[in-house]
This record gives sequence, structure tokens and C-alpha cells, in this order.
Amino acid sequence: MAWTGAAADFIMRGRRLGTVGAAPGEGFMSLLDDFDFDSLAAPVVAVDSGDFREGMRQLAAGVTIVTTSIGEQRTGLTATAVCSLSADPPLLLACVNREAGAHDPTLQSRVFCVNVLGAQHLDLAAQFSSSSRVPERFTTGDWGTLATGAPVLMDALASFDCLLGQTLRAETHTVLTGRVQAVRTDAAQEPLLYSRGAFGTFAA
Repeated sequence: MAWTGAAADFIMRGRRLGTVGAAPGEGFMSLLDDFDFDSLAAPVVAVDSGDFREGMRQLAAGVTIVTTSIGEQRTGLTATAVCSLSADPPLLLACVNREAGAHDPTLQSRVFCVNVLGAQHLDLAAQFSSSSRVPERFTTGDWGTLATGAPVLMDALASFDCLLGQTLRAETHTVLTGRVQAVRTDAAQEPLLYSRGAFGTFAA
């Protein structure tokens, strides 16, 4: 394949650093360095944000509520950008908008819980995703705690109670990594999904 423009510059720079086309283990540390796309000689292609959003709308995802607490103050948000990082040790990540009300409290408390929602949690998902429904949050649902003190939805499909580890600032969001301290599951429910701007479930 013939690379051109910014892609060619990126690949050639990687080869000079030993991170592209290198043997396993060679040049590994340079992979961990932050990369400034503005430093490329050729301009990075500006993909239309509308096209990007429309493409991402096609990606069906599970729905979670990410929660935290500082003292008696509980807060949370609906999130779909959550995934596993490692099974041993158990690590996960969640991407949180820096403008979200739960963002700063999570960084301050250093604990959070990822609660995986079932189909019966549709209204909870709506509560935690709407800024106009903030006062309703935690007024419904069976909430408790496990190891860290972060709020746990006790009838969630799964709850991952985490200590906050590394964080990464990525444009409008912060990527949170969590070291899981406790897990509870209830596999008897159908998962809640999000796709094309709407909540739903698997077709029968």
C-alpha cells in the first residue's frame, strides 16, 4: 500500500523511532509517548464531524451508569464508552465528558462504579443522561455500596466497583482506568442497548 500525506509522515516517523516494522519488544517505550498530530509535516485529514457522528451511531453498545460519591454527595452519568482493559489484574476503562457533572467528583473521590443496565432500567438511563433530570437521580432504583463506597445499582446486570487509576485527557473527554475491587452480576436480565440515538434491546 502506498501511504500519502499525513499518513506517510506518521509511518515514516514511526519507523525512525523503531515503533513501526520493528521486532516485538523493539522501540516499545516510544509507543508510550504522547503524539502531537500538529507536528506532522503534512496536514491531518479533517473528517467531517457529522459523518463521524453518523458512523458512530451505527455502533450498538451496552449502556451503563458510572457513579461516584464524596461523602453523602452521590453523582453519576449514563455512559456507553466503557470496555475491559485486562482480566489479570481486572481493569476497565470509561470515557467521561469533562463537562459532565460527575467528571470532577470522580477525579476527586478516586473511586467509581460502572453499573451495566438491563432493559428494565430504561428510565434510569434517561435520568442519568438528561441534565434536566439531575434532581431525579438516585430517587429511584435499588442503590447500595460494595467495596469503595461508590453507588452500586443492586439489580444491575453487573456492577464493577473500582479504584481510579490512570487518567488520560483526550480532547473533550477524560479516559478513566479503574482497578476493579468488587463485582456483582445478575445474568437473568436482558441488556439495555444504545444505537442510532435510541435505547433498545435485542430483537426476539
